[in-house]
Amino acid sequence: MGAPGDPAASGIALGHPLDPKAAAYLDEQTRLARLQAESLIEQNAFELSHLRFRRFGDWAKFALELSVALVVLLVLAGLGTMVWDASRDHDLVVDAFSVPADIAQSGMTGNVLAARVLDRFGAMDTQVATFTQDFSSYHRAGEAVRVEIPDTGISLGEIDQLLRRWLGHETHVSGELVHTPKGLSLTVRYDGEPGVTAEGGDLDALIVKSAENMFAAVKPLRFADYLTTHHRAGEALGIVTREASRGDNLHRAAAFDSWSFIEYWQGSSEGIARRSAMALALNPADPIANFTRIAVENNLDHEEGIYTASAAYLAAPSSANDAEMDPAAAHETRVAILAGKLQAEGNFLDAIAACGGAAHRESHHGACSDSGIAGLDATLHDTLSAFRILNAGLSADSSGVPHLDWYFLRVQASLAADDIPQALVALPEAEAAAARVPGSGENRIIFLVPFEAEVLARAGRIAEARSLVATTPVGCDLCARARGRIEMVARNWAVAAHWFKLVSDRSIHIPYADTDWGQMLLLQGRTDAAIDRLAIAHRKGPHFADPLELWGEALIVKNRSDLATKKFAEAARYAPNWGRLHLKWGEALLWSGDKSGAAKQFALAGALFLTPQERGELTRVSHV
Repeated sequence: MGAPGDPAASGIALGHPLDPKAAAYLDEQTRLARLQAESLIEQNAFELSHLRFRRFGDWAKFALELSVALVVLLVLAGLGTMVWDASRDHDLVVDAFSVPADIAQSGMTGNVLAARVLDRFGAMDTQVATFTQDFSSYHRAGEAVRVEIPDTGISLGEIDQLLRRWLGHETHVSGELVHTPKGLSLTVRYDGEPGVTAEGGDLDALIVKSAENMFAAVKPLRFADYLTTHHRAGEALGIVTREASRGDNLHRAAAFDSWSFIEYWQGSSEGIARRSAMALALNPADPIANFTRIAVENNLDHEEGIYTASAAYLAAPSSANDAEMDPAAAHETRVAILAGKLQAEGNFLDAIAACGGAAHRESHHGACSDSGIAGLDATLHDTLSAFRILNAGLSADSSGVPHLDWYFLRVQASLAADDIPQALVALPEAEAAAARVPGSGENRIIFLVPFEAEVLARAGRIAEARSLVATTPVGCDLCARARGRIEMVARNWAVAAHWFKLVSDRSIHIPYADTDWGQMLLLQGRTDAAIDRLAIAHRKGPHFADPLELWGEALIVKNRSDLATKKFAEAARYAPNWGRLHLKWGEALLWSGDKSGAAKQFALAGALFLTPQERGELTRVSHV
C-alpha cells in the first residue's frame, strides 16, 4: 500500500487512469516476479533431480559394497571348503611309472602304464561285494581342473593339490617296468613300502597282477572280500588271518568281519557265529559283526532271533562313518536289515517300500535282492508279480554258478500259488542247482527241504514228506511249521497242533505259527477257537494279512458276513493283490445284500491270480 498522499496510489484507489510511468513500473515488477518464479521452479526441479541422483548413487555404492562383501565371502567359503576337503583327503594317487626307453617309444609311456594299472584296479574295485574298507577316491597324479587366478599364474587345481599335500593324507603309488631274462618285471610300490614285483612275458598279465598287488597293499580286507566273491577263498583266508593279528582293535575286528564273509560264502553258520563273536570281543559296537549275528539267525531260521537282533541293530546309532566300513555297504545293510525285520513280523508291503521298490535289485542282498522281493511278493499272495520278477531274473551268475535263491523261490512261489504240478517240476531243478554249489548243504536243508516236504505232502506223498522233513533241525522255525502243515494235510490234528504250539511259544513277535494253527482249527470246524488263535496272530503281526483273511472266512461260517467284510477290508490294506481275499470279500458282500459291492470285488479277483478251484468258485458266485 502506498504512502499517505501518494498521487499514484490515490489514483489507483479512486479508479483513475494510471500515470504512464506508474504503469510501466508495475509491468516491470510483474515481469521480474514472473522471472523469479520460473527460476525458483527450475531450481527446485534441479534440486529434486540432484537429490534423486544422490539417493541412486548411495544405493549403487551400497550394492557395490555388498557385492564385494559377497565375493569375499564366497572366496573365503571356497577356500574354507578346499581346506576342509584337503584335511579329510585320503585319496590314492598313482604317480607315473618308470619304463624302459624302447617301450616308451612304442607308446607305453610311464603315464600310460600307470593309467592302465589304475584302470584295471578301478574295474576290480567296482566288482567287490564288501562290507569293509571303502575307498575315498583314486586318481593319477597331476589330474586337476585348471582355473587361473589373475596376475599369479597359479591355478585353483594347484592350490587344491598343495592343500591336500599339506593337510591331507594322500597315499602315493609308484612303479617301474624293467627288462628281465624272463621278459619283463613290473614292480609296484605303495607309500614307501617295499615293492611287490610281478614277472612274465605278457605285459597285460603283468598289469592285472600288479593291479591286484596294489589292491592288496592299499586295502587288504577289501581285496580279501574281492577274492572271496570271485571264488578264491583260499587266498582271501591267507590275508584275513594275517590282518586279524595286527593293527588296532577296530582293524582286527574288521578282519574277523571279512573272515565271517568267507564263512558265509562257504555256507558255515557256525563259522560265521564264531568269527563275529571274535569281532565283537574286539569292538562291541562293530556294525558288521552285529549284522552277521542277524545273518546267523537267518541262516538257521530262528525267526524271533532275526526280529530281536534286527531291532537291536536298528536301534543303535548308524556306524556309516566307521573308518573300516564301506559307507555304501553300511547304508545298504541297514536297509536290508530293516526289510528283514519287517518281513519277520509279516509287514511285507513296508518291507518292499524300505527296499525302494521291486525291480532290479541284484546289487542288494537279503530281503532287498530281486529274489528277496519275489519272495515278499509270494508271501503277499501277489503271485503274478513274484513270477514276473523270477522270470526276468538270472538263474546263474556270469561264471555259471547257480543263484540258489532263484531256484528255491520258484518252489516257494509255486507252493504259495497252490500250483503243486509246477512245484513238482521246480523241485528237481532246485536240488540239481544245490548240488552244483559247494557248501550249500545248510541252505538247502533250511530253505528248500521244508517247502519240498510240504509239496510232497500236498501231492499225496505223506510218508515221503515226513521222512524228508525229519532231516531238518527242530530249532528251525520254518522246518517245525512245515512238520505241522504236513500233519495238517494228513488231518493228524493233535501232532500238527504240537508243532504249531512249539513255534508259537518261542515266537513273541512272529505271527506265522499262530496263523497256521488258526487255519488248522478252521479246517477242523472249531470256528471260535480258530478266531481266538487268529486274533493272537494278528496281535503279533498287525500288518500281516493272512490272519485277517482267515478271520473273515471264519465269520462267514458263523453267518456274520457283515463283520467279515470289515476283516477283508483291513486285510486288503496289507495284501492288495490277493485274488482269494477279493473273492471272499465279494462273497461276504453278496451274502450281506450288497450286490454292487460284491460285483466290484469279483471283478478285482478275476483280474488277479486265482487257483483253478478258486476261479471255478468265482464263476459260481458271480452268477448268483
